[in-house]
Amino acid sequence: MQNGIPSWITKGRVILVGYVVLVSAISFLLDSSSKASFKAPRFLGKNTRLGPSLLITPSDSSLQERVRLSSERRKLEGRYLNSDINQNSEISTDKTSLSPQLAEATVPFELEGEPDWMYLNQSAKVKIWFGTDGSASEYAEVLAIVPSGKKWLALLRAADIKRTDFSSTKSPRTLRIERIAGQ
Repeated sequence: MQNGIPSWITKGRVILVGYVVLVSAISFLLDSSSKASFKAPRFLGKNTRLGPSLLITPSDSSLQERVRLSSERRKLEGRYLNSDINQNSEISTDKTSLSPQLAEATVPFELEGEPDWMYLNQSAKVKIWFGTDGSASEYAEVLAIVPSGKKWLALLRAADIKRTDFSSTKSPRTLRIERIAGQ
């Protein structure tokens, strides 16, 4: 016994035991046989940007599955769905892409802040005000929300926008959300 430590405990044995514990922990956490996956809280249309509120962890998942899903969450947040997903259906990385896949003309509108992903996302119906007095307004459908530097843009269906004199307005094109009944 040396300095109160039994002689059989050596630096090499401590390192070996630490290595075995680390490898075991990593294999436990990264077990790919887990069947748990995120579920959609509601119907999510193609080009929906995935935010934290749209990635629901199943309540019956084990600790191991929750740890794996935590890692997968980082991969999914900020991605766009490639196709429609029904409520309670599985959301996985193979069903997503890095950018929205838009097949029609859009008009970008700057948002006043980060959107609430549950309500302001693909297929949301929004009311647009023009100018600072808000005297003229229109309704449009959001096709996708995309980042633009430190701001967010809502890409609206161009066919919904009747007003074409944006260049004569001195105020920037912004979008204020008015939740439409039934949403």
